[in-house]
Amino acid sequence: MSVRTDPATEVRRRRATPPRAVWGGAAIVVVLVLAYLLSAGQPYLATVVAGAAVYATAATGLDFVVGWLREVSVGQGAAMLVGAYCGVPFLEAGVLVAGLVAAVAGLVTGLVLGLAAVRVKGFALATYTLIVALAVELVFTSVPALGGGVGRPVIADSVVGIPLDTTTTAMLCVVVAILGVLLHARLRRSMTGLAWRGVGLNPSAAGSVAVSPVGARLAAFGLAGVYAGVAGFLFALVSGYLAPTVFGFELAVLMLAMVVIGGRGRSLGAVVGAVVFTVYQQVAPASAYSDAAIGVVLMVVVWFAPAGIVPYVGTGLRRARRRWWPGSPGGMGKELVA
Repeated sequence: MSVRTDPATEVRRRRATPPRAVWGGAAIVVVLVLAYLLSAGQPYLATVVAGAAVYATAATGLDFVVGWLREVSVGQGAAMLVGAYCGVPFLEAGVLVAGLVAAVAGLVTGLVLGLAAVRVKGFALATYTLIVALAVELVFTSVPALGGGVGRPVIADSVVGIPLDTTTTAMLCVVVAILGVLLHARLRRSMTGLAWRGVGLNPSAAGSVAVSPVGARLAAFGLAGVYAGVAGFLFALVSGYLAPTVFGFELAVLMLAMVVIGGRGRSLGAVVGAVVFTVYQQVAPASAYSDAAIGVVLMVVVWFAPAGIVPYVGTGLRRARRRWWPGSPGGMGKELVA
């Protein structure tokens, strides 16, 4: 017996099924429209949307390390701090120039965080990233020329000639988050992404097929730093204030929790985690029990859904797609013929 499908029927089904690019483009348009409707003329909601986008950008970058290399890093906050402090002084040259400087600064910080990944991993690597993060925060807090623990205001006038109000800032953050997710998805399907994930699964096996575990680890940490540097700079624009304590250990742990809850190794996992945490922060009142509640949610997800939330959402979408478009790749029926 063999599995066969009538060629003419298969062609008709595929023509009736919207291609993946159409689905992706429609999703991007929906996100942009929804973000604009929420933020237009509503400063508070615009700040919430921008904050969720910034979290999504930083957490998506962290997924290169946590999801692909399968390592624990709590240094994402340090890369955000360095990116913000290096990018803000260049605001006079333009937001885009300042963002580029922040990305380079984040890259350097990410490489410093990844140096230990060449020799150690697991708990030792997590401890190293924690030490680096605490050291960076201490340096920026102790140096008065950097603003010290008091911090300083951040003022930006425009981006590419468009006045930078709350709505524009929110849309800028959303666009950057979308670009970050698209890059993540593109790399995930590329040979580079396969090599990085292979190093995370089995470094010895990856090395036997001409993949450099050292290069892959450094590259993943460096790219995670780029995401964090840009996110830190955008965070400063959104809050209008820059202080080292904003990018402390708590923020780094929060980024890690977003990746785990949303779904490690998946392009939308960090985004879903960021949205969940943003909604939680708006719904739950700030109290001494807020962090404890986050910890409980994290434990529940790790216990009952170790792969995160996104796989369950994806399963539901695939079922809906098979129902409405039977010719889709996931829903095309297979006929058994003798």
